[in-house]
Amino acid sequence: MAFRFRQLIGCLVKLDVECGEEAEKVLATICTVGTDFVEVEVFKNKDKANSGGKRKFRILPFESIGSIELE
Repeated sequence: MAFRFRQLIGCLVKLDVECGEEAEKVLATICTVGTDFVEVEVFKNKDKANSGGKRKFRILPFESIGSIELE
């Protein structure tokens, strides 16, 4: 899985992230990929992804990612 995420570094993606019983969709750019995690820069919407401003990063373990879509 890390190989595929490394191919997407710098790409805008939509991730389905699961934490326990909670699930959310995250719009983000992939920044760094480790052996069992991915670091992403999170955006509220596509317009924010194209503009500057305050930056928010999250580290997501592979197990918590349900699906990924390119935006």
